[in-house]
Formats: sequence, structure tokens, C-alpha cells
Amino acid sequence: MIAKLFRLLSYAFNLVIAVALLALGLVAKFSSLDLKLDMLPWSGHDLTNWLIGLGLLGLLIVGLAMYGVMPWLLLVWSVIIIGLWARAIYTPGWTFDGREPFNQTLQAFFGYVVSTIGAVSAARQRSVS
Repeated sequence: MIAKLFRLLSYAFNLVIAVALLALGLVAKFSSLDLKLDMLPWSGHDLTNWLIGLGLLGLLIVGLAMYGVMPWLLLVWSVIIIGLWARAIYTPGWTFDGREPFNQTLQAFFGYVVSTIGAVSAARQRSVS
């Protein structure tokens, strides 16, 4: 029961992240904006393409994991997202307006780390529950 709850939490977190990446990339693409996000290793047109690609890949991975097809990919995806998120938090050029936004970012980060337990559960899952 608890493992299933963690799996659902992991699906939800990863779905939200994938949709956010895709939406940000599509908005930048269709508005011809050159994004600059210091927390990510790409910039400009490359960043837009990476955001769209990562968003689509995330949606595919979550869908596959939910149906029990290659659920281990969700764990790989979660570890990659944790790495990107940790990089974002500690990027030297990125600052927070006070302690509260920093604490909220850390809480969201640790919430995502906890949701990765669900990805581990999904990776161990043998069939659709």
C-alpha cells in the first residue's frame, strides 16, 4: 500500500516536471524567445530544444512506467532530474530573495528526492498493479 502511494507520488511529481519543461520550451519556441536559464547547462535555441525534448521524454517515461513497461527508466529519469535540480540550486549566478524562497526550493527538492523512492518501487514492479 505504501509502495503504491510512493509510486503514485513519483508519477505525479515527474508528470508535473515533464509538463513544465515541455510548456516552457513550447512557449519559448512559439514566441521566438531566447531563454537564458543559468541553472541549466544549455542556452538560447539549444535550451529551447532541450526543454521540449526533455518534456516529451519525461512524459514518455512516466507513461511507460505507469503501464509497467521499462519502469526502471523512471528511476534513471528521477536521478537525472535530481542532478539538474541540485545543479540549479547551487549555481553561483542564481540567487534567492531571502531565506524563505531558498527554504521552499530546498523543501521541494527534498520532496522530489522522497518521491524518488516511488521510482525505486516502480523499478522493482514486475507488472501493472
